[in-house]
Amino acid sequence: MGKLKSIPCSWCGKLVKRYESKIGEHVFCCGNCRSKFISKKTNPVSYKRHPHLSKYNKITNPSKMTEEIKAKLRWKRFGTGQHKSYPKLYGRHIHRIVAEAVLGRKLKRGEVVHHIDGNRLNNRPENLLVLPNQAEHAKLHGLLNRGDAL
Repeated sequence: MGKLKSIPCSWCGKLVKRYESKIGEHVFCCGNCRSKFISKKTNPVSYKRHPHLSKYNKITNPSKMTEEIKAKLRWKRFGTGQHKSYPKLYGRHIHRIVAEAVLGRKLKRGEVVHHIDGNRLNNRPENLLVLPNQAEHAKLHGLLNRGDAL
């Protein structure tokens, strides 16, 4: 076999022994360091996005996620959860879809939809209130708990 070399981990810097033939562009001491290195959240500087893959996937498999397949998957999974979250339609919370329809626009990043009666299943337009951010939502809940609001 080849010669063993000590080389630093590309994430944490810990020395790792590798055969010369196994040394690539990056070397990691463990899977955790590799995960952190390729994560956009923990390593935004070295994170690589490959936009060509989306185009490639559409070309090579145009029928992968058609609306028909999305509907089929949705109905297959429908009712299988623990019902601890808000109901969704195609991966989007229904109360947000309803609020967008009422407003006539997409919700802005950070906007929060509040259920006035507290029932997360009641998605009627008159039961939904759009707040500018989570801080305002928390403030509203603080007032509701004291009995000062609405």
